[in-house]
Amino acid sequence: MRKQPLRVAIALIVQQAKVLIGWRDAALHQGGCYQFAGGKVEANETPEQAVQREVLEEVGMTVQVLRLFEEISFEYPDRAVQLYFYLCQPLSHEMQQGWQWVDVDRLDTFEFPAANQSIIQRLSWARHIAITTATQRLNVKSGMGLCYLRHRTTLGEDIAQLHQQNIHVIVPVQDYLNLNPHIQKMVFAVHLNSAQLQQYSSLAMLQGKNVIAACHHVADIQQANMLGCDAIFLSPVHRTSTHPERDGMGWEQFQQLAMQANMPVYALGGIGQQELETAQCYGAYGIAGISDFW
Repeated sequence: MRKQPLRVAIALIVQQAKVLIGWRDAALHQGGCYQFAGGKVEANETPEQAVQREVLEEVGMTVQVLRLFEEISFEYPDRAVQLYFYLCQPLSHEMQQGWQWVDVDRLDTFEFPAANQSIIQRLSWARHIAITTATQRLNVKSGMGLCYLRHRTTLGEDIAQLHQQNIHVIVPVQDYLNLNPHIQKMVFAVHLNSAQLQQYSSLAMLQGKNVIAACHHVADIQQANMLGCDAIFLSPVHRTSTHPERDGMGWEQFQQLAMQANMPVYALGGIGQQELETAQCYGAYGIAGISDFW
């Protein structure tokens, strides 16, 4: 008779563009590699309760659980596991030895248990995002690992084409919900504009998918933090030809706003492809744009 899978609750503790990882002792199951904090769900607790308890025991840190990031069933040769990955925000900064903060785009340089590989891929955001126009030819410049497809009449074909090129894709939430399930699986993240962001009280309907939101003000960032969005666009940094009626906030105000975000922040609005270093000096994780990214 097949045994019930072992239920395990795991914390993805994210602070801006960094995630907390630690070394897993070689004597433990799937040990001798890195891990996220977590452990077995006891009979008298929910996975959410378990993840808070395990983080306190293993790391010495209290966390707020933002949302269920992913639920995975996985079979190792010797056991089956049911994994509940929760996106968490640290409420304290005490930390036991053996734990470290690493940039999300460096996670794939660390060895993790096999069951965590799809999670590593979801957490690994590229530093550049190329944004399309309605008629943009999909000739992405070298080094662009992420593309936001807007106003596309051939969206399904575009997603499949970029997927074959190993380029991750972002699509507007309303377009994502209209895609067939096969194409949905190829989408890296869905986009919420600022109005949609304020309408959502939970991201449960988008469980298993990254969410990036458009933010322009403090209230937008606060809402993105509360929902547990995975990344945000913060704009406009400069005045743009597409929205000449909007004044750019400038780098100083951008920095003040970016500091309040709990997730990776992309600078958008009149940004050139070569401005990544400048943007990072003002608190950006990455940059996004249209004209200079194709």
